[in-house]
Amino acid sequence: MTPERVEVWQQPGRAWRWRWVGTDGSGEVLELPSNVPFSTLQEAVEAARTAYLGVPVHVPAPLLPHRHSGRRWVLLAVAAVALVLVVRRRRAGGADESPTRRQPMPKRRSTRR
Repeated sequence: MTPERVEVWQQPGRAWRWRWVGTDGSGEVLELPSNVPFSTLQEAVEAARTAYLGVPVHVPAPLLPHRHSGRRWVLLAVAAVALVLVVRRRRAGGADESPTRRQPMPKRRSTRR
């Protein structure tokens, strides 16, 4: 026999839903989903607790990629700046008449005889 519980999850469209999971009289697993999507996790949990008072509500653990997404953006920005600097340096160094390269001084002819 499956103990009854309420599960909360996020749909692909970013809405939150809940469903009651338990067994019917014959022991078959039964799921009853909420008929309304919720815009926040907190709203879905409160609605589930109101609908099934005293039944444990299972909330998903936070997803790890969202926790480290700030680092990913910083690394991406650093890589982009490095790429821009490398491209600039190659363009500047590859041209024959680059302002960063010095042109050789022409040799002077001696006026003494």
